[in-house]
Amino acid sequence: MKKKFFRTSVLLMSGVILSGFVAPTVSASADAKEANGEQQVIKTNNESNTNSDNVQNRIDEQSLNNAVNISNMLNSLSSSDKQDFNDQSYLQDLTNKMNLMTGKIDKVDSIYIQEHQFDNFGKVGLTAKAAAKILKAGLHKLGRKGYEKIAKASGLDLVKLNFKTMTKIVDYLDNFNGQAGDVLKQFLMNHLGFNDFMAGLTAGTIVNIFL
Repeated sequence: MKKKFFRTSVLLMSGVILSGFVAPTVSASADAKEANGEQQVIKTNNESNTNSDNVQNRIDEQSLNNAVNISNMLNSLSSSDKQDFNDQSYLQDLTNKMNLMTGKIDKVDSIYIQEHQFDNFGKVGLTAKAAAKILKAGLHKLGRKGYEKIAKASGLDLVKLNFKTMTKIVDYLDNFNGQAGDVLKQFLMNHLGFNDFMAGLTAGTIVNIFL
């Protein structure tokens, strides 16, 4: 929510006579500077919050686009393409999940909807250790070829997150108890040199697919 802050104009007088006392200009100036300083801090904080909100909005928008691309790819897989995935039941669950996330209800198995309609997909709040187990299992069920198809559709291949790098991420996550999304983002920034936006987007994409 954007907030608007209005500057307050302060009229400085050489002296204000009140109850027989003269308020000196120096005191008024000091008060005005203090008030102006407080306003500047509020303005700076507000601008920082606004910029943070804008970045998150861009991440959310692009994450949804990535999810749509993944669901479109999964829905168009041929029988031979499906054989590139190690676990066919996992492939079907992933297809249902991405379709449900992107509103393609007509393409989701009715049983899957009953069992997962209230799931919190993209569980950023999971601990890193818990996420590591889920991610490791997911990569194994996808297999290298299956993962490459997911990476291409989601854009993970564009940021060089190949199958080998993803296994390194699993090992990294397994050493932390913090929230999965935060730990993922720190790994991408500290070890792969991602900027804040790309780290947030990539972490969100991984979370949406696997958690």
